[in-house]
Amino acid sequence: TKMSAIFHGVWLLLSLLFIPQVINMIPLSCLAAILLVTGYKLTRIALFKHMYHKGWSQFVPFVITIVAVLFTDLLKGVAVGMLVSIFYLLRTNMRNPFFYRITKDGDKKNIRIKLAEEVSFLNKAAIQVVLTNIPRETNVIIDGSNARYIDPDVLETIFNYKHNAYTKGIIVTLEGVQKHYTVPKLNNTIIEDINK
Repeated sequence: TKMSAIFHGVWLLLSLLFIPQVINMIPLSCLAAILLVTGYKLTRIALFKHMYHKGWSQFVPFVITIVAVLFTDLLKGVAVGMLVSIFYLLRTNMRNPFFYRITKDGDKKNIRIKLAEEVSFLNKAAIQVVLTNIPRETNVIIDGSNARYIDPDVLETIFNYKHNAYTKGIIVTLEGVQKHYTVPKLNNTIIEDINK
């Protein structure tokens, strides 16, 4: 129960404060055996199966963290696990944040840029490169209907591009990019112009 866990913690704290010499007399191998049994009970096979079914991006950091904790110590193992998790997180975010298709309608090119579900600030540079390399006299459709999240910096890039594209004869249409997204760096005249 919750109360027994609290009492257990209180007794451990009192023991550490008042009888540390007695605790130091306990052989480390006994403490290690207790930790191994407790750790084994906490990491059930069902937990491994559950993490495996979540996919490699969840399972690999989980296993590496456990192995690192076993071969080093708790803090170093958790640090290694965090680094591996950050690697997987960055790798996921650096994947292509959009897909585009070019079609021709007579002399005019049509480019459809479909944004991914998650478009973070890490994807801003890739989107900016594609937008600046779009040739003159092109119709561009930026489709954000599948996007659950678009970073404000990316939105600012898209809105600024739409605002300035007419100078190259580029017509930009936004689909599914909600007008209620707030982009604080844009001034009100640009936002009003975009929303027309």
